[in-house]
Amino acid sequence: MAKTVYAATVNGVEVTRTTDRTYSHAVVWASDCGKMVKAKAFSGSQVLAQKARNQLNDGTFVKTPEELQGLGLDPEAYEVLDTNPKYRIVPGKWLIVPVAPKMK
Repeated sequence: MAKTVYAATVNGVEVTRTTDRTYSHAVVWASDCGKMVKAKAFSGSQVLAQKARNQLNDGTFVKTPEELQGLGLDPEAYEVLDTNPKYRIVPGKWLIVPVAPKMK
């Protein structure tokens, strides 16, 4: 069976998944600053995407200062993680976005 590439654009960043399944929605984490986007789950319906979203954390991620500098962000602007001071807490939120097959 032929594989299809599904894509969505969030904050100017494209997230994709190649599969032989049919998808309609993706659960995507987007940072509050808008520079980081990470796809977590793709699903065949909005209801399934909401179930996947409900199983995820509050929407914060941790990054090293070097990773933040690589994105052009100031690491000092982010709170230090209590359990490991090497990391900074990056606030964000989980979004459910529609996806569509990418045309070749």
